[in-house]
Amino acid sequence: MQLRIDPTKCTGCQLCVIYCSVKHRRAVDPSKANITILADHAAHTRLPLTCFQCPDAPCQAACPTEAILRNEETNALWVERELCIACGACVAACPYGNMFLFDGEECAQKCDLCDGSPECAAVCPQAAITVAEGKMSDGDIAAALERGRAVLGKDPVRR
Repeated sequence: MQLRIDPTKCTGCQLCVIYCSVKHRRAVDPSKANITILADHAAHTRLPLTCFQCPDAPCQAACPTEAILRNEETNALWVERELCIACGACVAACPYGNMFLFDGEECAQKCDLCDGSPECAAVCPQAAITVAEGKMSDGDIAAALERGRAVLGKDPVRR
């Protein structure tokens, strides 16, 4: 499975961010969500951004303890808390800024597609985030980046 983003539909309501933080942190804390809304306020454009679940994931390759695993059913990469040493190698390796070490947490964080039932897609009132079948390919990632550039006028990364 993969998340598809249509930036032309995003209103910036932040429901995806709120529900993500509640699901994964058990608190409304948008600063600790695994999804964010990138915005160009002058152009009134918004772009939800989350992990692309890269086929050849740089975060996974960089992990010295092999704590980043792939769920074969959902194709989501996830972090095994027992193995993660919070060294930050995965954060540095992600070219899109979609790996995190949040203050007060002892494990790297990323989108794990909510174990096959992504909250962000379920709550998006405009269907700007939808779930699609199949694995994300390099071509899918390139297309998503191009859509982001078209909307934001720059590379859609969180660095």
